[in-house]
Amino acid sequence: MLPEAVDRRYRLAKVDVDLIRFPELHAQAAAAEAPRARELLTDALKLVRGRPFADVDYPWTPMISARVERQIAEAAQRLALLSREARDRDATRWAAEQGLAGLTQPDARLLGFVLYAGAAQGPSELTHAWSEATARCAAVGDVPGEELVALYDRLRTAQERF
Repeated sequence: MLPEAVDRRYRLAKVDVDLIRFPELHAQAAAAEAPRARELLTDALKLVRGRPFADVDYPWTPMISARVERQIAEAAQRLALLSREARDRDATRWAAEQGLAGLTQPDARLLGFVLYAGAAQGPSELTHAWSEATARCAAVGDVPGEELVALYDRLRTAQERF
């Protein structure tokens, strides 16, 4: 039974909504040192279960979705960078993949982190990561940009030297 207030309206206890929780964690991470920032960004990205409002079409959803997608991309990019600096290739790739799952369009920086993580595992994994990157671009009628192609070429050439 819901408690009724004196004005005959019902009051709910604090409701924790991902749409509110994600930006809170993202903001806390922005002010935190690297180890704590990684924890907060991981918690934030665990809330991402696909594109925001993908199944609804209200007049306000494009504006909110665009803002949330920017925050997802920023959080994923920062976590991927912090994880790469910590030499944690699994966390780097997870951050990039989790970020990409929440975006309408593939983000070149996140695709780049997928390539870095693949390169750290060897030539065949780099090739697989490149296939994933090109497939993500093709799914939205796009092709990898020049910077991503150049990164792939640099990573592949560096592996061929060894």
